[in-house]
Amino acid sequence: MLNASKIAIRKALGVEFPMLEGMLIEFENAQEMRKWFGWDNEPRLAGERLRDLVAAPLGDTFRDPLCDYSTHPLEMDFRVLHDAEVVCGMTANLGGAAAFEIGKSFVEGDGEGDHNAESIYDETLEALSAAEAGDYILWHEFNLALAGSHNYIYEVCVGLEELFRSRLLQGNIYHLRDSWVGLYRVPSLE
Repeated sequence: MLNASKIAIRKALGVEFPMLEGMLIEFENAQEMRKWFGWDNEPRLAGERLRDLVAAPLGDTFRDPLCDYSTHPLEMDFRVLHDAEVVCGMTANLGGAAAFEIGKSFVEGDGEGDHNAESIYDETLEALSAAEAGDYILWHEFNLALAGSHNYIYEVCVGLEELFRSRLLQGNIYHLRDSWVGLYRVPSLE
């Protein structure tokens, strides 16, 4: 369990994320991510909303990482597509590995309420204790580029930074640009 005063002090001082930044690998597109992990199976994107986005993807002109999604619903759709590419791509290629989700479901898109650095830290620690090498941990509402403009994303990043500082996270966090999902593959202890 995390000492909450440690995080409170870091937040008061204005946390930066040097360890998280050093361990982040970001992909430009889902094909890069699948190639990196050696995933052969394409994600199965189902549902009218996701099928429509795949059939007519939004162009680069709509991409604005600092966008207020409540006033720009197309940005929200673009993000949901990328979130789905991460989650569905990983689940289509689990191959016996387990996946642990931390945070809200990407379908809800709410992000408010139960996210704070302490809960992210504690839930991740719990997942790590149950996970085996090769398993995946996913954090919803993760996007380091948006940590300064969205409080709930900031909270996720603070919790992850503290996990790296505590040496409880040892491997890279993977992120598909424009998504709000971070992916971690539990490394072997060898």
